[in-house]
Amino acid sequence: MVVALLLTAASALAAQTPITSSGLGYPVPPVDARAAALGTVGIGLLGGTFSVRNPADLTQHIYPGINISIAPEGVSVKGPDGASTTGRERFSVVRAIVPFAGFFVSFGFGAEFDQDWAIRFRDTLSLGIGDYPFEEAREHDGGMSTIDLSLARSIGRLSLGVAVQRVTGSIKQSFVRAFELPEDPTQPVLADVIGADVVSYRSWRFKAGASVSVPRRFLIGGAVGIPGTLTADPRDPDRAERTFDMPKTIEGGGSALVAGQVLLHAGGGWTGWSSLNSSLEVVRAHDALWGGGGIEYRGLKALALDIPIRVGARFADLPFSAPEGEQVREVAFGGGFGVIFRNGRAAVDLAFEFGDRGEQAAGSIEESFRRLTLSFTLRQLPSLIR
Repeated sequence: MVVALLLTAASALAAQTPITSSGLGYPVPPVDARAAALGTVGIGLLGGTFSVRNPADLTQHIYPGINISIAPEGVSVKGPDGASTTGRERFSVVRAIVPFAGFFVSFGFGAEFDQDWAIRFRDTLSLGIGDYPFEEAREHDGGMSTIDLSLARSIGRLSLGVAVQRVTGSIKQSFVRAFELPEDPTQPVLADVIGADVVSYRSWRFKAGASVSVPRRFLIGGAVGIPGTLTADPRDPDRAERTFDMPKTIEGGGSALVAGQVLLHAGGGWTGWSSLNSSLEVVRAHDALWGGGGIEYRGLKALALDIPIRVGARFADLPFSAPEGEQVREVAFGGGFGVIFRNGRAAVDLAFEFGDRGEQAAGSIEESFRRLTLSFTLRQLPSLIR
């Protein structure tokens, strides 16, 4: 009976569930605030980025450093049956980078997938014995992250890097369906339905990257991701463990300093998500492209502080949709700035984005989102080394 209830009256649920709830969830760019403000590329960024994209970019960090980046997001969902709002809180990057003996090593954490969402709606269940209005609340809490260990080395102007990554995480799924008492006293009363489960994820992935640079002038690089098998393990003993062959990734980007104080940056990538279609049942997977770029102006100073100003734009295809649905593309514009203290020993960077996903055509869903990325960076410069 519980299964029948969950499969009935799905129209209201589909009309209010976020687009990004499909499949494994929403792929979160593992970038810091500087990269987020410049089109969320995070590869080939002159001067360095703490983004977990290309291990060869570690060689841009000539001093030890640590970065913590948080990226809260607000989402508005518009469907044919109304509108709802939800929000997400997450760390996009936590990373430490240390150069030693000609090598560069880093250990960190990068966001991977987000499935945080919650909805509440009213609908009616029609059975042969009568109609039963109800209110239902569904919540997904969790996602996946990457634990990253990277190593790089420079050979002249060429840098090579490798990374081993552990993809891990879990999602708690819960629902409550509360039925109203029937108006007809002869109808049987339906009991409320409550359910919950936790699904744990684990996988390995390897990356290899390279970059070529002209110091303080030009940098271009790219990385290839070699995936492993993702295992989804539900806590419920009645649900079977599932495995998925994760897709390959190709990413690249570059930047150049022009006119002395102006940095141009652009890049993009591809992930072959359609290879999962043979393993999926209730969603459809698509190959996904993403790309972006931005401009950074480094000439602004105030009170002995360097204040770089940034603007950018990007697009990204979402990898999952309903079986009969078309692939959704999100487009975002944004910018930000940084405040650099004591010649680079500390920095605070802020990025903001405004974007849309999907189109509110007949029977479809549209989302608008507002994302803020805030990064804190500390570096150990030579004068602080004892």
